[in-house]
Amino acid sequence: IRLAQLAREDAEREVKEKEEARQKKELLQKMEKARNEPVNDSDMVDKMFGFLGTTSSLPGQEGQAPNGFEDLERVSKELEEDDLDTALPLPEEEEEDLSEYKFAKFAATYFQGTTTHTYVRRPLKQPLLYHEDEGDQL
Repeated sequence: IRLAQLAREDAEREVKEKEEARQKKELLQKMEKARNEPVNDSDMVDKMFGFLGTTSSLPGQEGQAPNGFEDLERVSKELEEDDLDTALPLPEEEEEDLSEYKFAKFAATYFQGTTTHTYVRRPLKQPLLYHEDEGDQL
């Protein structure tokens, strides 16, 4: 009885392995056939992004609004017409006191160490402005 059961399990396993091998072979044939066919770009995009739905409406505006929010749709349409004519007021510019800022202090702080803002003998390692042509650089 035990030997018959083992033989049956072996036969079932072999049948299952043959079925899996046949399915893999079919899948490889389908993939090879699909690879040899010409590619239609629009179909490929539709396959990849088909879950997004149609693009005929504005982003974020697809579908119906949930129940209870129908009145908000009408209000937004009414507001859009009114907002087009009016401009937002500009904020008033604040007058800054620039008397405490001195270029010599700025240059000493942010440039080459203790060198003053009037003269630097050493050439720059890198240009301060980007140049496309190397001939434009010093």
